[in-house]
Amino acid sequence: MTGNTEKQERALRVLDELFRQEKGRRRLNRAVTFLTSQVMEPPFAQTPAQWAPDWCSGWAFHVAPVFADALGVILAPRVRTETVRTGGKVQKVRHHYSVWTQTTNFAFREGYTLHQAAPSTWAEQLDGNGISLQIVEALPAAAGNAGMDRDSGFVVFQLFEKSDDGKKMQPVSKHTLTQDDFIRYLITGTMPQELDEDLTKR
Repeated sequence: MTGNTEKQERALRVLDELFRQEKGRRRLNRAVTFLTSQVMEPPFAQTPAQWAPDWCSGWAFHVAPVFADALGVILAPRVRTETVRTGGKVQKVRHHYSVWTQTTNFAFREGYTLHQAAPSTWAEQLDGNGISLQIVEALPAAAGNAGMDRDSGFVVFQLFEKSDDGKKMQPVSKHTLTQDDFIRYLITGTMPQELDEDLTKR
């Protein structure tokens, strides 16, 4: 088993576990295990680019930390209550803070462009044989709650490959996936079963 395969399988296990937790609780309030990194409890004052040197390492596509929000990695507000005794009186003091957390509200959007190889510019893709993709339509996912099932959203994207003359990246196919399966595709590079395009007309 290669290092990349192990990293991809770990990300897929985390993804499946997130969905199990969400289904069991009806809402995933906080996850401390990230799809994108093995770092635990990162400092809130740092960005993913700073606290996750292994960000999306081993994935089939180069997904930079700038896409943290699209991958459901967000700074979430939290409140901690402390009991304080002052001058014979007991008071409850609320401390507000933030933590990095993994959610399932995946939100890849129209216009986003991703490449299989880094560095990730169109011109630099011509130096290799990687695939690029561009999202042409999308609807973000929404986690389930007590009164509603999960909405996995969708992503419609165009795949590009290097032309035969090697001078440009040309469109080769168009695909439609849920946001959830789009994440799986970014991890493995294997195309999951596609959505019926009629299901994206909401």
